[in-house]
Amino acid sequence: MADHFGAIGIGASDRAAFEQLIGAILQESAEELRCEQYRHLRWTDPSGASMYAHLDADSGGIQCITPFFAPTEGLARWRVQTSAPCDDAGCPHCGGVDCDIVDESGELITRAAVQWALYQPFREWLGRERSFELEVVVFAHNIEVFPDADAFSSSPASIMGESDEGEPLRLSPNAFMPWGMFGEGGDMSERAVARLNGPIVAAQRRENRLTGQPFWQLRIESFPGRVDVVAAAAWIEDEPKVGGHLTVDGWLVGQPHRPSLG
Repeated sequence: MADHFGAIGIGASDRAAFEQLIGAILQESAEELRCEQYRHLRWTDPSGASMYAHLDADSGGIQCITPFFAPTEGLARWRVQTSAPCDDAGCPHCGGVDCDIVDESGELITRAAVQWALYQPFREWLGRERSFELEVVVFAHNIEVFPDADAFSSSPASIMGESDEGEPLRLSPNAFMPWGMFGEGGDMSERAVARLNGPIVAAQRRENRLTGQPFWQLRIESFPGRVDVVAAAAWIEDEPKVGGHLTVDGWLVGQPHRPSLG
């Protein structure tokens, strides 16, 4: 999880330093929602780095923290259809949903598992069939930037195996592979993992105000549609530029755009 926080400029050298950072963030957090069992605090930095803290309503103890990214100009969105929540086996706050990603006419494009930034208040809401716009952030695990699609297509990063004849099988330049959905188990942080490829349509280097650590927000045009990727600046060797090409394995975290819990 610490690597996920590093993607938005909350990196730390050890556990003690990380806990100190989280403590500083909690001091700046404000309550966003409260229910009988839980309180949910929200912190958002001017850089867009964001975090939810999920607390026990009675004791005030922190049960979980979820990083997010919320720039003032907004996030790219997918049109999705959902029908049931997906609980996490180990944490009541780390659930998510399996999404049918659809086009404007409602035709299926692909599917993805997405962990919810704020799950418990929406768990019942997700229990009904719905169609809505979903804001998704990809927290990079592995990321590589190429000058263009041709450079990606001729690189080892595009190879996903071999044919029966021993020829390399290559991913398309805008491929989307929701690897996590193919596995077993109830860990949503593992289920909501995918490989995305696509051209870079926007690139902005940001700096977390609290830590001074830089990170990148990269918007790519992948198979499901445009989506935002965040990654620590130190993780990217070549400076990303519009017109370049990106491949990333990452954790998908989302929230509905302008939701109503009715």
